[in-house]
Amino acid sequence: MINTLSIINLVSSLAILLALGIVIFHLKHVISKSYRIIILFILLIYFFNNLSNFLHWSAITLALDPFEDYLLLVLPILWIFFIYAYLKNIYQKKIQASEEKYRVMVNQIHDGIYIQRGEKIVFANQQVCDELGYDKNELYKMKIWQLVHPDDRQKLMIINKKRIKGKDTANTYEARLLTKSGAVIHGEFAVTLIGYEGKPATMGSVRNITDRKKVNKKLRKALKDLANSQKEMEQFLYATSHDLRTPVINIMGFNKELDKLLEQLKELLKKADVKKDLKNTIFNKINNDIDESLNYIINSTKKIDTLLTGLLTISRLGREPLRIKNLDMNQLIRSVVEDFEYKIQKKGIKVKISELPNCRGDRVQLEQLFSNLMSNSIKNLDSKKQGVIIISGEEKIENCIYYFEDNGIGIKPKDQKEILKPFHKLNPDDPGEGLGLTIVQRIIKNHNGDIRLESEVNEGTKIIITLPKSLS
Repeated sequence: MINTLSIINLVSSLAILLALGIVIFHLKHVISKSYRIIILFILLIYFFNNLSNFLHWSAITLALDPFEDYLLLVLPILWIFFIYAYLKNIYQKKIQASEEKYRVMVNQIHDGIYIQRGEKIVFANQQVCDELGYDKNELYKMKIWQLVHPDDRQKLMIINKKRIKGKDTANTYEARLLTKSGAVIHGEFAVTLIGYEGKPATMGSVRNITDRKKVNKKLRKALKDLANSQKEMEQFLYATSHDLRTPVINIMGFNKELDKLLEQLKELLKKADVKKDLKNTIFNKINNDIDESLNYIINSTKKIDTLLTGLLTISRLGREPLRIKNLDMNQLIRSVVEDFEYKIQKKGIKVKISELPNCRGDRVQLEQLFSNLMSNSIKNLDSKKQGVIIISGEEKIENCIYYFEDNGIGIKPKDQKEILKPFHKLNPDDPGEGLGLTIVQRIIKNHNGDIRLESEVNEGTKIIITLPKSLS
């Protein structure tokens, strides 16, 4: 007999059949296959259970009741599988989303990123493909050594073998690669050992440095040409200065001879029987015009000789080899100061020397350096106050710093950038040719050191020199 419960079970069974049809025919592209199978089994069990209840409550048959109990036991297991599949699907989607972000990021990097396992490339980003001219399918079918220049293959094979065995080897290096068109590009590699699908592999980044190599090659050539040009210029300067100095010395020598001859001529005129007016005229010419001209020639030749001497000194600094050794700077500075003792005493200059750290350098050149600084300081002291010169120093980790201070007239800001240039003088009327600090700068350069200055007008100047530290 059909009752209300039977009707409800019948309707539920029809609804389940409808759900089965929807799952089978309409959701096959939406729900994954594993989901569909589990849902179909669950729906079939519910359908069988409802059908059994309908037959039971309608008093039609009880034959299906034993099977119903067994199927109900299977139902929780199916639900557990369903929940597991659902959670697994969520996890896989998150992994896929993460991988997609990683893939986008890796493909947007300007460096090539790749993973090598054995002799094969198992992953490469788009930059690798763009640089080499291959698509990913072509790369994955090739041995990685086919992409390496023949002259660099052995080196990279040895490095890779050591890395896979866990031995110490280079993680960064350069190698040449071959593109699909046969062109050679220079790559800068940075690699590390990783695990990939349960096996050791190498993940690396490679940057195309071909343009940088070309620029560096041009730069090296330019520096070599510059060095050669500088050497030629120094040789020319030395030869020219040396050759010019000979006639200058001759002129100075003949000036002295002319001076002696004039003195002899004066003596002869005194004894000669010449009219007084004529004698006076000749004496005036000798004492005024001729003497003035000779003095002008002597001063000019002295000026030229000073200039040539300075140029010769500069040229020698570039030609002569350095004799580098550890130097006792306290002894060296005392020796330099003693050379100026007369001027120091005459002008009442107070010289203060602190304990100085030892440095490493060429003694002759460093004596020249500090002698030039001492000369400059004495020359530029303020005559209105007692001159003070302070020499001090300190030792750093890799070098020594020396301070050369005075309380002189100082240097104007506009002159501070020019003071180290050749022929620049603070006072055009000062003796010399303005090469003293140029020589100082050249000596500092020879020693891979540094020089800078701090100065205020009417307060004084501090020159700061950095030199290599003495080897212990």
